[in-house]
Amino acid sequence: MKLAMYNHQPTFVALQNGQFWGIPITGYDSIDDILNDWQNFLANVLININDDKIIDNDDAAQLDPTHFEQPVRNSRQLPAVGFNYLDHMKEMDIVKPKRPNIFNKFVSSLAGPQNSIHLSGDTVDWESELVVVHRPRRQKH
Repeated sequence: MKLAMYNHQPTFVALQNGQFWGIPITGYDSIDDILNDWQNFLANVLININDDKIIDNDDAAQLDPTHFEQPVRNSRQLPAVGFNYLDHMKEMDIVKPKRPNIFNKFVSSLAGPQNSIHLSGDTVDWESELVVVHRPRRQKH
């Protein structure tokens, strides 16, 4: 399960058989809003969602990858969610945690939906991450 901006709306995204599936995240207008309310979101929303719940949801729709948006604007931190793929945990012989593992990534790891990714060698690990970045909303006074 990943969080993404899709057609100007925060969306839960899962991949099945090479196809993206998504359900809109209600109660938030942007990923920034989610990150500003992260503890509440983690405790009340994120803990109850996974790939199967997205794909099996009656409101799930196939997503066109060209409609994904980069929600990143001048971020200093990249919070990420780990241990959310059961198959990967089984490969690594890791027991599923009660809560997702939350950690930070480097800003240099960012790439937008249309960016080129330059490889530094002849091989690359098959795993990649979709990272959502928080930028505090500036309020006018």
